[in-house]
Parts: sequence; structure tokens; C-alpha cells
Amino acid sequence: MQKRSSKQSVLTMICAGIVIVAALGYWNIRPDLFIDDEDSTPKIDFYATNSVTDQFDTHGNLDYHMNAVRIERMSDTGISYVTLPSILLYKGKEQPWDISSKRSEVSADGDEVELITDVVIKRTDEKMHPIEITSPSMTAYLNKEYAHTVHPVKITTAQGTTHAVGMNAFLNEGKIKLLSNVRGQYDAR
Repeated sequence: MQKRSSKQSVLTMICAGIVIVAALGYWNIRPDLFIDDEDSTPKIDFYATNSVTDQFDTHGNLDYHMNAVRIERMSDTGISYVTLPSILLYKGKEQPWDISSKRSEVSADGDEVELITDVVIKRTDEKMHPIEITSPSMTAYLNKEYAHTVHPVKITTAQGTTHAVGMNAFLNEGKIKLLSNVRGQYDAR
């Protein structure tokens, strides 16, 4: 009998412990965890559709011209989300860089642009030689005229095509540094 009652008392204590832990867990759940907090959703400060933006330098020359289907600016971060951006980056040059993608995120100060999905950068130089750079995504720094990606890149010119993984493009100098796995195909003329 003694063994049976000690087993029953141990079993009773374990069951009581489980009930107590379950009860504490139940009462410790806050109902506000199940309610959507309206303040946690990003707030759009303003938005614009079919937007056209021109920015000029201190001398009154056109720095860049941007078209976008939609721009949404978040009030808490200042970041702007842009749908179908198309940027003509002049920076004092006659022939602009034409930069486009399906989406982009623009930093609060407007300098850093994260181009997302189907990025295309094109330009025809003074000698009418076209160049086109494509990548799945890229970060452009407009004030520095610099673009960077760690993703695959394809560069197409009249002379041939180059593929690489990763790129640093110094747009103001016309220099491109390919980071790895560089392959090229060129026409001998």
C-alpha cells in the first residue's frame, strides 16, 4: 500500500505541476499579441503617381531626370519605394546614363538608390558607341556616380558581350571593375 500511495502522490504532484505550468502559460499570454497593432505598419507620408522629377546642380544644370509610375515615401524612415523608375543621370555630361529597373528603394537623402529586379544601365558616348549593363539588382550612388552589385552582370557593347559576377562601375570616369568569373565574347574586326 505504501508504494502505491507514494506513486500516486508523485503522479499527483507531477499532474499538479503540469496544470500550474499550463495555467501560468495561459495567463501569461497577452491578448494584445493577437490584435494587429496599427502603429507597427509603415505609414506612407505621401505618394505620387506618374511622377516626373528633375534635380539641378548648384549652377542650374540638370543633374538627373526621373520618371516613375508610383513613388511612396515612408514617414518613419524617409525611404521612398519607387515602381518602374527610369533615371537619366547627367551630372554635367551631354550624354546621360539611362538607369531603369522594375522597383527601387531610395534613401532618405536621395543619394543611395537600391535598384531591384531587371536593372538596365545604358549610355551612348560622344563617339556614338553604345554600352548596356544588365543585372538582377544593383545599388547606385547618384552623387558619387557609382554603381555596385555582387550579382551577375552582363555588359554589351558594339564589340561584344562580357559576363561577370559582381561589379563596381565608376560612371563619372567610364571605368568598370568586374569582381569575379569574368567571361567575354568579342567580334574581331
